[in-house]
Amino acid sequence: MRAWSTLSSAITLGPTGNRDRSMKRPCSPLWERLRYPAYCMAGSVAFGLCPLLPTLIAAAIAALNGCRLHEGFPNPCSVCGFEIGDLLYALGLCFWMMGLTLPIGVLLLGGSTLWLLIEWCRYLLKPKSENAATESRR
Repeated sequence: MRAWSTLSSAITLGPTGNRDRSMKRPCSPLWERLRYPAYCMAGSVAFGLCPLLPTLIAAAIAALNGCRLHEGFPNPCSVCGFEIGDLLYALGLCFWMMGLTLPIGVLLLGGSTLWLLIEWCRYLLKPKSENAATESRR
């Protein structure tokens, strides 16, 4: 445990033994402005497509075990002596939740894209003297 704490303190403190803030890579002012809209865009895509993952997992498990999977009714599927047909059926039905999450995700993606475009235009329309002042403060 002691070696781990020594290693972690060496990583966080840097070679000089004190907190070295210069080791952190500076971000560009454009990225500082656009990172939150970009994160929101990625999150809205993930939210919209989230129900697809359990369905793909169920389809892969059913295909690997030679079981039949469809949304009509649960089919018998035995894996290592356990009956998982009902579980695969429930996971397969998660696909229908995309009827709810996909439109919300598209709306969130549109809002995030609009936010990103507004922030990008605000950056481009800002006078160059203000851009130089923010970069010189770093």
